[in-house]
Amino acid sequence: MVFYTKKAKAEMLRRRKKMAKSHGDGDDGAAGNDDNITEAGHKRRADQMINDAVQTSTTSTKKVKTTTGNNDQPTTITIPANLTTQEARKFRKDARRKARAQGHSEDKLKFIIEGQEAIEAEKEAAAKEDKKKSKQKKEFPRINDILSTHATQKKLQEKIDKQTAINSAIPLAEKQKYVAIDCEMVGIGTDGVKSALARASVTNWDGEVLLDTFVRVPERVTDFRTHVSGV
Repeated sequence: MVFYTKKAKAEMLRRRKKMAKSHGDGDDGAAGNDDNITEAGHKRRADQMINDAVQTSTTSTKKVKTTTGNNDQPTTITIPANLTTQEARKFRKDARRKARAQGHSEDKLKFIIEGQEAIEAEKEAAAKEDKKKSKQKKEFPRINDILSTHATQKKLQEKIDKQTAINSAIPLAEKQKYVAIDCEMVGIGTDGVKSALARASVTNWDGEVLLDTFVRVPERVTDFRTHVSGV
């Protein structure tokens, strides 16, 4: 369907009136016979004008679509790698000037230095991979694992509470009778087979440190046993 503006309709009406007036100047005897011819001629001309308008509208639409599609696509221009900074700047300026002369937008130009196409491709691939990883479905813990962990923690807490209750029932005077001693040994002699005291630690009933000191070894230490003694 084709729509005409008021101006176009008025122009078409003016032409029709002018054509009717030019064909209506004959005698009265021929007027009756000329009416059908004039009407047929007017109809053909009107149909021709409509077809021309449709073709013009279609062509204009195609041109607009083509131009828009070309403008949406960026134009990649490769800058030679052997140019200096000043020469590369001039190269880019000339490319923008040429684009403006051809009626293109210089904002759609994309400059890439020669040899960096592979780097740009790797960056784009890495960006796509990161985007893909970010969209991966998050894994949630299984309900059975959550229940098992909760049950283990509950048993441990019950054991701690039970031990705390037992310790609270013991009198303080009884607790003061007990201490815990830990000794760390090092090796002396050939191949460090013989043991000698190197560190001594003492704690009370509640685990408070009463003594923690190193002991001077009378002989040369041949094996410190660091992975066990920490010395």
